[in-house]
Amino acid sequence: ETSYSSEQCKYTLAETPSISSVKCAYNPTDGYHCNVTYSMGSNPSGTYHYIDETTGHSGATDQDWTTSTAVYKDTGLSAHTQYCYRIKARNGDNVETSYSTEVCDTMENVVPTLSAITASPTCIKTGTVTVQTSGASDTDGDNLILRVGSSNGASDLCNSTSGQPERSCSFTVQDHWTDTASHTLYGKVYDG
Repeated sequence: ETSYSSEQCKYTLAETPSISSVKCAYNPTDGYHCNVTYSMGSNPSGTYHYIDETTGHSGATDQDWTTSTAVYKDTGLSAHTQYCYRIKARNGDNVETSYSTEVCDTMENVVPTLSAITASPTCIKTGTVTVQTSGASDTDGDNLILRVGSSNGASDLCNSTSGQPERSCSFTVQDHWTDTASHTLYGKVYDG
């Protein structure tokens, strides 16, 4: 009887995992970020996987090879930008699977808010009126522009420069009205 040959061990091939969802959002703690959830399928715990952000937009990063099963949070991202992710796994012999189907989400912008506008002076027929915001804010930190109009949604009277947080702009009354009636001013802040 002969002795046994040397032992040869091989791992079974890993199953391609899948991205379950990508949710991009803003909050003051994490800033602009995407949460990437995924399923490892029937792969055993401890299977290595790699998450690839495919757009290459500024701030986007891949998750390097890991066995962590936590949601991957990609931070330092930008508003108004689409981010896409895919995942692959590898077995104990470092044989990689193909990438999963890519899943994307677009980072939405947080709409700025405005409590009120005030005009000074309030009762003049000729001269300059300055309009000032009160309670203007943008939780995602974008600069703001105040636009003031003679009707809802218009910006025909004045537009401020871009900045944070409170904004103001001025207009000459006689350039817009020649009557002595009272006129309502409409103001709105926009990302700028």
